[in-house]
Amino acid sequence: MKLVYMSVLCILIFSCKNENNEVKLEILNRKLYFNDKYVNNHSSNQSYKNNDDKEKATNILNWKLTNLSDENYLFIIDEDDFFEDPFLGYDYYHIEITDKNNKKRNGGGSDILWSEDNSDNGSMFNCLSYNDSIRKLNYKLKGGKLKDYEMQSDYIKNSFILHPNESKTFKSIISLPILKEVSSKTFASQIVVNSISEGDRFNIVYEWDSIKIKESLQGYQIQELKVNNVKIYNGILRSNKVILKSRK
Repeated sequence: MKLVYMSVLCILIFSCKNENNEVKLEILNRKLYFNDKYVNNHSSNQSYKNNDDKEKATNILNWKLTNLSDENYLFIIDEDDFFEDPFLGYDYYHIEITDKNNKKRNGGGSDILWSEDNSDNGSMFNCLSYNDSIRKLNYKLKGGKLKDYEMQSDYIKNSFILHPNESKTFKSIISLPILKEVSSKTFASQIVVNSISEGDRFNIVYEWDSIKIKESLQGYQIQELKVNNVKIYNGILRSNKVILKSRK
């Protein structure tokens, strides 16, 4: 009886282990660099002192996703998730920075400081808004629901399939620390993740909700996945942690 119990227990443990390790997210850099030479004016905005200091804060983040399972998995990833978008801000949801006590550094929100007073910026913003409204109208004409537009757009532009034992490598640009700098051209700002110290660690996180993604897809897209025996990956993946070094 005890032997049977132990056998069942081993099977359960093995199954859980296999499930948790079916996809691997890893940073390929051995370390990343940050530059603490920035102007802290004790307000909501900071900036690097000059372009040279900003360049020293810039990293090329090399990372990889590997499918170790027997399934064909679909993922949605934008390689530029970590790069500032002047109108959407900085996506810090995929970033974790922890100190020596494994306490997570806080990230702030992003906003757009756009004003009608700047005619050039107003024209740029209005142009982007107009183009976005046209894309939404076309999406609606194709049978989509406007509430699903953002997810559907992300699915079309950034989805890919990894077959068993396949991997995909990414190169992303990220500046550390991430400052809430304001562009003189767009008046857009990004988030703040500052106060990085030597020895802090950096990792990336991705989460996919397969039910939410599937609910936003149209019938022909769901059928396409079914015919090709593709599953939308569901779950959270955290990469390995790499050390942060000060770039003098």
